[in-house]
Order: sequence, then structure tokens, then C-alpha cells
Amino acid sequence: MKLSSGLFGIAISMAATLVKADSWGSAWSLGPTHNGAAVVKATTHFQPGAAPTPNEDILALWIGISNATSGLIQAGCDNVANMAGYCGAAANQWCCGASYFGFQNGVLGQWSGKFVPTECTDTITIDYTLQSDQRTWVHTVSKNGAVISTLQTFDGPLLQGGFGTGTECNANCGGSVSTQTYTNTTIVLSTADPLFSSTLGVGAGVQASQLTTADSGKTWTVASIKIPPMTINSNLGPNTGKPAVCGATTTPPATTTTRTTTGTGSGSTGCTSPEFAQCGGSGFTGCTVCASPFTCEFSNDFYSQCL
Repeated sequence: MKLSSGLFGIAISMAATLVKADSWGSAWSLGPTHNGAAVVKATTHFQPGAAPTPNEDILALWIGISNATSGLIQAGCDNVANMAGYCGAAANQWCCGASYFGFQNGVLGQWSGKFVPTECTDTITIDYTLQSDQRTWVHTVSKNGAVISTLQTFDGPLLQGGFGTGTECNANCGGSVSTQTYTNTTIVLSTADPLFSSTLGVGAGVQASQLTTADSGKTWTVASIKIPPMTINSNLGPNTGKPAVCGATTTPPATTTTRTTTGTGSGSTGCTSPEFAQCGGSGFTGCTVCASPFTCEFSNDFYSQCL
């Protein structure tokens, strides 16, 4: 993946350490900001394209913001072997929602809001906004105009910050099979940075409109970004980057993913987990009881979180 030479690549590298032998598709990215300017807001409208058939394990399509000292503020759509268990989706849908890789209450991990079944024809609106306290970020994910997932994180203004797309393919994944589309993308800085556009990195096969600013570099917009299918060594999985056509033909399974649990897995009950910490999931061995007043909220078969 060809990123800008800035610090956004550091955050992607940090996220990649969660799993063994990740591969990465082409990307569009910006950063770092200059002269005291910080990223304070970002918005885009995303369509993930056709889901792989058979399913991957795990393919993650996301867009994120970060700097060298923050976590990775992100949201997007995942494809896994067990889509029904992950978010109640059918095999040829996506599971989409807000997420974050970084520290929450001193615990390093991958934190997630609710993930919901999503068609390739749905439009996913992703918004990250720094709040007036200059510390809290609110991640908001909407599907066709209705909010489906939210998350709060606490990284403050992203000085020397960056913005970029991610096509992340874990060890047993063969790549994406369809073009991802981002439209009407906006990045807002705390102060004008006329040099921000000079940090643009565009990967092989990526097609994008011109990056523009109407206020001397404080607000940057790009009308369209198209990320091509990801082609990697076919022995890693069934998909080799052959373009697939998006078509909504799914019937979601009769499952539900909105429930509260006291934790799953073989974790310990003699301790408590703080807010935002993991408290359950297949194979989880940590604390399954949340500190008061938080409860262990089920996200999918692999992950529950204290909220």
C-alpha cells in the first residue's frame, strides 16, 4: 500500500500488529498536517462494493484518522467466515460499524461499536468529530441516513495528523473483489494548512477527484475516491482481485445481535473490567464482569464490551 510519507502510515502499521501476516490493498491518504494544524473532523460517504464469495477471514475495509501518538480512529465494513455470528448478516452482506485501535482506560485493544448487516448497495456515512472539550472524539456511522453505530474515544486534536483508507487482509484472506467508493469526503483542520495537499499519497489503481480547498487550507474536500479490488497471492485465499458486480440479493438470517450479556468465553469472574474494555467473546480469557455502572454488551460471537 502506497501511503503518504507522513505519520498516518505509523497508525496503520500499529493496527497491523493485531494479527499475523496482514496484507494491504491500495490506498488514498493524506498527512501529516503542518505548522500546528490538527485534524478535528472528517466525513465521508462509503459503498463497500460486492462482498467476497466465499467469505474471507478477515477482510476489513475502513477509513481512519490518526497521528503518531493517538490511536487509530476508524470505521468501515468487515467480511469474516461466520457473518451470521459476527453481526447477524447473510453470507454476501457486510458487517459495518465504528471502531478504534488504541488505549481506552489504559488497556490497548481493538474497540468496536455495534456492527450491523449491510448490503453492497447501501451508503455508509462515516463522521469523526472532535468535541468542544478538545479531548473527546465521537465516531458516528449511518446507513442510508439512519445512525447504526457510535463510539467515543479520547485522543484530542490530531496534531501532525493524517487521514486515509485501509483495505486490510488478515493471514487467511485472499483480498477484495470489488471497487470501494468514497464520495463527498471532507477533512477539517483546526487552522489552515496550505501544504496539506502536498502530502497526498495515491496507491496503484486508485482513481480520485482533485483535492480542493475553498478556505486557504482549513477545509479539504475530494468528490470521489475509488479503491480497486485487492489482488494478492491466490494461495492465501479464494479471491484474486477479479472484479465483482454489486447486487443486493441477500436474505439476512433470522438472528439477533442486540443483547446484553454477563460475558462469554472462559474468562475470569473474580475481577472487573473498566468502561470500553472487552468482557466476552469466543476464546476470551479476561474479566467477564464490568465495573459498576457498566454492563457487558454483546457485539458479536467474538467480542463483548463494557459500556
